[in-house]
Amino acid sequence: MSGHSKWSTIKRKKGAIDAQRSKVFTKIIKEITVAAKMGGSAVNANPRLRTAVEWAKSENMPADNIARAIKKGAGELENVSYEEIVYEGYGPAGTAVIIECLTDNRNRTAASVRTIFNKCGCSLGNTNSVLYMFDRKGVIAVPKDTISEDTLTEHAIEAGSEDIQTNEDTYTVYTAPADLHKVADYLDGKGVKTQDVKIGLFAQNAIVVNSKEGAMQVMRFIEMLEDDDDVQNVHTNFDISEELLTELYIGIDPGSRITGYGVLENSGNRISLVTSGTIKTNPEEDIARRLLTIKNRLEDVISEFNPTDAGVEAVFHSVNARSSLILGQARGVILVTLAAAGIAVREFSPKEIKLATVGYGSAEKSQIQQMVRLILNTNKTFSEDEADAVAAGICLINSVYDQDLIVLAGGVGYEIYLGSAVLQRMNIKVGNNIKLHADTVVREDSIRIYGFETDTAKTFFRLLLSVSGIGPKLAMTVIGHVGVSRIIQSVKTGNYQVFEDVPGIGKKSAQKIVIELEAKLRKLSVPIDLSSGKYSRQNLRPIRRQI
Repeated sequence: MSGHSKWSTIKRKKGAIDAQRSKVFTKIIKEITVAAKMGGSAVNANPRLRTAVEWAKSENMPADNIARAIKKGAGELENVSYEEIVYEGYGPAGTAVIIECLTDNRNRTAASVRTIFNKCGCSLGNTNSVLYMFDRKGVIAVPKDTISEDTLTEHAIEAGSEDIQTNEDTYTVYTAPADLHKVADYLDGKGVKTQDVKIGLFAQNAIVVNSKEGAMQVMRFIEMLEDDDDVQNVHTNFDISEELLTELYIGIDPGSRITGYGVLENSGNRISLVTSGTIKTNPEEDIARRLLTIKNRLEDVISEFNPTDAGVEAVFHSVNARSSLILGQARGVILVTLAAAGIAVREFSPKEIKLATVGYGSAEKSQIQQMVRLILNTNKTFSEDEADAVAAGICLINSVYDQDLIVLAGGVGYEIYLGSAVLQRMNIKVGNNIKLHADTVVREDSIRIYGFETDTAKTFFRLLLSVSGIGPKLAMTVIGHVGVSRIIQSVKTGNYQVFEDVPGIGKKSAQKIVIELEAKLRKLSVPIDLSSGKYSRQNLRPIRRQI
């Protein structure tokens, strides 16, 4: 299962549709309006309008809203004129993507889509650059708990469907686009409950995403596109294994009496709560038994949810030496238990955790509780220990995926983008003094500062930007994953496969980097020695002047 069907399954699992119902309604109204304008207001005589109306009903849109949208499209009410635009390109991990938009402002939509591509290190393509990889089909989803597979298969064959696929919660019936409503009507006549009756694009071949990092990048990219009000549909050809769909983190607030924990799920740019609670010990028992209680209860949580990473609040040094010692013992047991389970552990000071959640290093407990609820979009009431633990988990997730820094220089704060590979190598922490080489990129829709470890990396960033189809984020990703020395060596030998391993770079883009970089470097008056793959500051100076 890949692309359209896979993403639909992910969204159902994560409740993304329910969380953004207002956005879904906006998209449906646009589709109904355009369909009525193009094919008339008679639902049964207009296949596109009928599909849109069925979509609206599946989302429980009020009938008055549907009727009003049809009237707007038919010219019976005052209406905004929408234009259809289709964008094509390559997403993270070399996945192909097609974005269908409905907009009343072409320039706004183009800038918004381009910003998302640049932010995720992806590249927009020309018309038909990836469309040939997809087939247009009708699709009907049928809940698995309403009918047996054999019965549905028999009805679907009789109705003239092309294929049936079994998913986790649904069966998916595929049809030729022209036969979609004929098959849906036949199934309805047989008492089959249908949902999500629509026409979509489906990949001929899937791109398998094997890494968790790549999976998270793909999901975040698609979510950002679908969050845009002008984007109606996103079609892609990724395939992600079930093991990579679940990315769980645990935050822990150690305590000898009460240890708080919170298990969080991160999907792209959304953090959601899986569970949270406290481990309470009996203060009347000796310390050894209390530590054993913490160990056993924490092992139970780990066994049930299997988190991959843990964020632990660092020890708070109390004035009371005995309290500090006991707290340190509890923390030690927690760290050992996590390590024994193979969970990667990162520690954060209370100040770092408060900055990550509240944005204020001296925030009160009540402020943390309030911000945790807001970040997770939940009405759950957290105890102080639970809230601190969940905040530690949020801090962990932000530290893994957040690639922007606020750097204070001369009393002024600058937001600087660093690639994730650079962040990991530099091991930057809040309050540290750092040295960065910065470059500013000015575009129609944004002005952004990019940071580098060395001046050499900055120079090659500029060179990569001169390659057609390579934006700033993708250039940063190439430098972070490949490194300057390997870039030079790969250009020298024509080894474009090195660049194919970079998220967001496909075969064609990799070949383009090698061909165009070699040509550009050879045109420079003081070229880098491509015969040896070496460079020096002396021969980079004239290159920087010419870029």
